[in-house]
Amino acid sequence: MQMLCHQSRIIILPLLVLLLISSGLVANAQDWGGVGGGRHEGTAPPPKDLSGGAAGSTAKRTGAKRPVTRRARKPAGRASAQQTPAGATDALVDQGDDLLDEGKYAEAVTVFQKAIRLDPNSDDAYYGLGYAYRYLSKYPDSITALSQAIRINQSHVDARFQLGWVYNETERYDDAVAVLLPAVRIKPDYAECYNELGYAYRKLTRNSDAVNAYKQAIAHRPGFGLALFGLADTYYYNTKQYDLAVDTYQQALAVDADNATAYYNLGWSYNELAEFAKAVAALNQSVRLKPDQASAYNELGYASHKLGRTTQAREAYRQAVRLDPDYGLAYVGLADTYYEEKQYALSIEPYSQALRVDSSNLKVLHNLGYAYNDEGKYAEALTVLRQAVQLKPEYVEAHLELGYALFKLNRINEAISSYKRAISLREDYALAHFYLGQAYVVAGNRNGAIEEYRILQQLKSEYADKLYEYMNR
Repeated sequence: MQMLCHQSRIIILPLLVLLLISSGLVANAQDWGGVGGGRHEGTAPPPKDLSGGAAGSTAKRTGAKRPVTRRARKPAGRASAQQTPAGATDALVDQGDDLLDEGKYAEAVTVFQKAIRLDPNSDDAYYGLGYAYRYLSKYPDSITALSQAIRINQSHVDARFQLGWVYNETERYDDAVAVLLPAVRIKPDYAECYNELGYAYRKLTRNSDAVNAYKQAIAHRPGFGLALFGLADTYYYNTKQYDLAVDTYQQALAVDADNATAYYNLGWSYNELAEFAKAVAALNQSVRLKPDQASAYNELGYASHKLGRTTQAREAYRQAVRLDPDYGLAYVGLADTYYEEKQYALSIEPYSQALRVDSSNLKVLHNLGYAYNDEGKYAEALTVLRQAVQLKPEYVEAHLELGYALFKLNRINEAISSYKRAISLREDYALAHFYLGQAYVVAGNRNGAIEEYRILQQLKSEYADKLYEYMNR
């Protein structure tokens, strides 16, 4: 009996692709990407936190990225520091401040400790000591010293700010809120404190409070870049309000136009809003500022692909995997550009690389199986498609494609079983009924083929006609 010809498969291919798309399988949230792939649609990327470490991670923020606020200098021309013990303490505190200004933090610690020995109730000495420890990343010591400054002087707002910063840095966000809230009550225009409070609220996913705190910081200091980035991050990572994230990142970038991460997040947000040309512009800025960002090139590939700029998309995806050879999403995106143009042979290598990174990706398993089938590599198709249906037994399209591979390997009874399984999962699956009818013809079961022909007359007359021709060859 003549087997199903390759030309028959080409004729029905567009419908299969449409069925895959309409089923949602090719854009399944549990899979990589979708049609145009290479990203998780509707979910934020691994966070790059503009106002600190990666959200949900233990990454540490660098002190240079945080606002620096120290106590105000005491007026010059006061009584000689050597005339009284208090004057001696003040002189040591001033000396410590000078050392802090010079970045000599270890030496500053020694001087502030001397000041404390002279006056154990000097809140300024404890504050300077805690500040120095902070810059030495000795956070437990910093917490102890700053807490003592606050015990001595409950209204020491700068000590509260610095202690809140250290609590945030050590992921003690509730403690940060507790120490920062009194500071903004004492000094309602303390923009840096509101910014730090916003960060703590954001990490606690108290999103409304975070937004309000950042807005207070911006209101008290218009153009406050850190607060603008923090507010944008809240919209981007926490609430996923990408339209608001776009507006706020643009304001932040007007203050700091050299922030590669902000351009990346802006590009991602534009992609989520389907404004792909704007995404391309933002992502090009991001990679110009930081050329080693594999994720930015991947996102650029996605936006370019959506715009139909296939050549640019492929180059962006290739650059992503050059920078990160284990970047599964980029391999999927690259493979999709070929798969969707029916260049199945060229999709095989990047899909295979994607499976090397994650062997459980359902979309990739199916598409690779389809590509192998189209290239006549049925044994290879069998391997990946069986893996797909083992991982997801209700994967209708994978059962269909598995049946096709078995059919081409002349394992007709197994092919019939696979087609029947697909139909049991979706009774009106016309393509499965068509293939099952062909398999019945090859197996010599004419009655079975006639029954499938009758079903196809109701489901899709075009397939019924093709099956009729096949039955009467």
